[in-house]
Amino acid sequence: MYAFHKWLEHRICSWSMEATTRRLLLDNEAPFKQEIYIHSFHYASFVGFQTTISWFSLFDLFMERSVTRELQDCSNLDDLQWIRSMRPIRLDVADSARMQQRKGNMLRFASLERPPFVIFERHSDGTIRGFKGYCYEIIHALQKIYNFTYEVDQPKDNTYGTVMPNGSWNGMIRMIKEQVIDIGVGPFSVTYSRSKAVDFTVPFYEEPTGILIPPPAEDNRLLACTKPFRLEVWLSLLLCVTTLPIVLWKDLQLVLKTYQKASSTSNENSKSEEENHFQEKCPSLAKQYFFVLGVLIGQSGQKLPSSGFSPRLLGAFWCLSAVVFASAYVGILVGFLSIPRLSPIISSLEELPASKLEWGVQRGTALETLFTEATTGVYQTIGEGLLRQPTALVDVNADGIQRVTNGSYAFIKEKSYLEFAVEEDYARSGSCRLSMARQEFFKVNFAFALPTASPLKTLLDKKILQLMETGIGEYWKKIHWPRSNRKCDDVKGSSAPKSLGLTDLQGAFLILAIGSATASLIFVAEGLVKKRTNEGQETSPLSRCRPHEWMNTLIRNFAGLDKSCDLKYRAQVVIDRVIA
Repeated sequence: MYAFHKWLEHRICSWSMEATTRRLLLDNEAPFKQEIYIHSFHYASFVGFQTTISWFSLFDLFMERSVTRELQDCSNLDDLQWIRSMRPIRLDVADSARMQQRKGNMLRFASLERPPFVIFERHSDGTIRGFKGYCYEIIHALQKIYNFTYEVDQPKDNTYGTVMPNGSWNGMIRMIKEQVIDIGVGPFSVTYSRSKAVDFTVPFYEEPTGILIPPPAEDNRLLACTKPFRLEVWLSLLLCVTTLPIVLWKDLQLVLKTYQKASSTSNENSKSEEENHFQEKCPSLAKQYFFVLGVLIGQSGQKLPSSGFSPRLLGAFWCLSAVVFASAYVGILVGFLSIPRLSPIISSLEELPASKLEWGVQRGTALETLFTEATTGVYQTIGEGLLRQPTALVDVNADGIQRVTNGSYAFIKEKSYLEFAVEEDYARSGSCRLSMARQEFFKVNFAFALPTASPLKTLLDKKILQLMETGIGEYWKKIHWPRSNRKCDDVKGSSAPKSLGLTDLQGAFLILAIGSATASLIFVAEGLVKKRTNEGQETSPLSRCRPHEWMNTLIRNFAGLDKSCDLKYRAQVVIDRVIA
């Protein structure tokens, strides 16, 4: 097989056969290809191969991947010429006669620059010297078939065409309706309103619409301590911390009262002693709050209630639950701080009205008509925003791109143009200043626009369909679509942990600052209160009491007890009751 391959290579690519090979391929002469097939088959018979299915499979694979590539390389044919030789696009006599009716073989085009479909090649002084792009690849292929020339005009209002309030059209649609031009060359969106005004060729491309937005932003670290749990979790946890101490306190009171009743006697002195024992043994509500919070934040030294089985069981289960809460919180918080999270500003068109972004589209396009004429749904909301903001409709796409780079703006355009803009901006700035929302919407077909009942429609429809069937459209797409490095697509944070800085822990410092300020204010308030109290003790009967008992003395006076400072037992009873 290797020897046969080298023989074919020498046979096809020899200097005496190169010109013949090229001529036969360009003239779509199938017998030349059949001759290669016959030689190959004879060689297979010569070496004793049987014509089995396995042999034909091997032969087909060899012919497809080796001989055909040798043919193309040796004949020096480009991809378009090669595809035409493999799948002939022949010019009918009738089609040729109708093309000759165009005076001077000159066609008048109208175009707007719209990469990657229409790209203007310019001189250094800015004047246009040529046209390229996906659409002009089609035109140049048709030009080789029909042998025509063309001239290109641009609409003065720089629009594709929309309906004016008086019912007339502007832009290239107006030029086509008035037959100022023969073909509108560009990615015309085929819409119902346009199809009533002009004719369209068969579609050559289907395109969705995208939203260009600023790049994903890193989540704010100021309130990082609240990020591990959602709002409903925080509310549920707050409810537990608020109500559980009260339940524990009431449970302990009931348990101790039950023990008191069981051991009480008819003696009043004994009852009084049991009551004193109850007051001393029953923990206060404040201690229950300290217990619940201490267990939750992992503070050591917390003890379960010393009386009753049910309070201790409830406290034990709270300890188990607190371990789960604390472990989950710490784990999520560490991951959030060490691995940055980037979230897109919006992901879909439905999120755009509720965001802080303004939005816009290019004036005179199908998107303007889509939004401004919508009567329901999110399209109507977007259209109302366009009508409400005088600057929402941009005349040049570059203005919309620039607004997005400045921030707080979204530009709605066909996806291919937005991809081109993202890659171009990255190549120019070296950073990802633009991104695209994940959702795509409003898929439309692109076609050339023609005057109504134009004789060119039949010719263009037939040849455009044949060109698309050869697969040459994918080849053109690889040429003119940006070679994306995908660096700005779905930007994500690093998967590796990072060292934490002050920005990451600013929430913890904020909590410390708030606590320090609050403690300072309370310290100042306590100092003022103590100063006033000391001044009042000089003339008050409370001066006979020790300094730390002035509050107890006030309570005794208020309760109508003896003003002496020696009634410790009765004062302690009143204090415990007030605190409870």
